[in-house]
Amino acid sequence: MIIKKVFLAFFLAMVIAFFTNPSQSSALNIDLSISDTDISVGETFDIEVWANDASLSFDEVLAFGFDIINSDSSIIRYDSYTTGDFFWDDSLFFSDTDVAGSQGLPPGITADSILLARLGYTAISDGDVTLGISSDILDLNEGLIYLWAGNMDITSSISVSVASASTPVPEPTTIFLMTIGMAWFAVFGRRFKSLFIKVH
Repeated sequence: MIIKKVFLAFFLAMVIAFFTNPSQSSALNIDLSISDTDISVGETFDIEVWANDASLSFDEVLAFGFDIINSDSSIIRYDSYTTGDFFWDDSLFFSDTDVAGSQGLPPGITADSILLARLGYTAISDGDVTLGISSDILDLNEGLIYLWAGNMDITSSISVSVASASTPVPEPTTIFLMTIGMAWFAVFGRRFKSLFIKVH
């Protein structure tokens, strides 16, 4: 009888925690932080994927999974990823998910701001492109996975512009030497030419 009461109390506590969980609200925010905003052709850069949720006092993050968004791979090439320090890399286990990580068994992560992954890119031509991540919460391996709230959508994107590779500007000393050289040819070139004509 005592075991049934303890089990019932535990079950009710779980139900109350689930339905009063603040992470069920729209407190979750996904921040895509780019390492360089002045990108030229040939440069490499990173995008960090951060999950920010100040309402995690009643819930815990166990895992995440998402796919890579790249609107034009002829402008920017996706190269690599690394999962955040709190997560094991589970990406190879899920063929339909580009990047996935898990924290392991509860207790999970309760930090307000969590680095999910770092994505590496290379700019290969100039132009504008949309980069980001998308999650399908119908897929149990995608989204930000909470202990009580389950899967939360983490779709987010940013616009990135790539400039043409700039041509190097001559240094002032180079310009000065070129000017002296041209003046020398203008002054002494005529003398050498007249001397050469007299000799022949």
